[in-house]
Amino acid sequence: METGLDTTNTKKKITEKSWYVPVVVFLSAYLMYVIAVLPILIKRGMPFFYYGDYNVQQIPFYIVAHRAVRSGQFFWNWNIDLGGTMFGDFAFYLWGSPFFWLTTLFPESAIPFMMPFLMALKYAVSSTCAYLYIRKYVHKYTYAMIGGYLYAFSGFNACNIVFNHFTDAVAFFPLFLLAFDNLMNVPARKDGKFNLAGKPFVLFALMTTFMSVINYYFFFGQVVFLVLYFLINR
Repeated sequence: METGLDTTNTKKKITEKSWYVPVVVFLSAYLMYVIAVLPILIKRGMPFFYYGDYNVQQIPFYIVAHRAVRSGQFFWNWNIDLGGTMFGDFAFYLWGSPFFWLTTLFPESAIPFMMPFLMALKYAVSSTCAYLYIRKYVHKYTYAMIGGYLYAFSGFNACNIVFNHFTDAVAFFPLFLLAFDNLMNVPARKDGKFNLAGKPFVLFALMTTFMSVINYYFFFGQVVFLVLYFLINR
């Protein structure tokens, strides 16, 4: 894929500092989110309160899914509606979320108190993944850092604290896009067809699988985006 940018020189300019910058981006984004919600936590105390579906859906869903995992109910669960499968009922929300599975390491009583810090983790991952993608196309790593912050702390993410499972798909999408870019940059075969072999193809296949598991609804939109992205940049 032709991007119109010389990424070779760009890589040379940021390679010297690239090894620790993602760590800085991750930690700083996490800290910025915690600082942003700190006044609310100081004023209201813990746990974090956000009126609407956050309280009546998100936290209860986390608790029900957490309880199911800790009790070994990985398949059918009578506590969901009139009874349903965990995969079928929670595939859109939590079942494919790596952030949710981290909460299973902690007791159920900790879930409501963990939520703002879990969201901070999602913002940190979003910023870092966006940085990793953007740094291919800028001449200074600081520009990529700013882009990563703007991506994570966007209005979409801020509005969707109430539906915080939306942020799971946002967090890893830059890696999906990066894997797609790398695949499209593989030279075509002699017969003119795409070279669907080697490391770029394997990484793209793994990212495709991963993104489809995180959230199937957003995955459909991401595929549409990649198709448009390919058609515009080919």
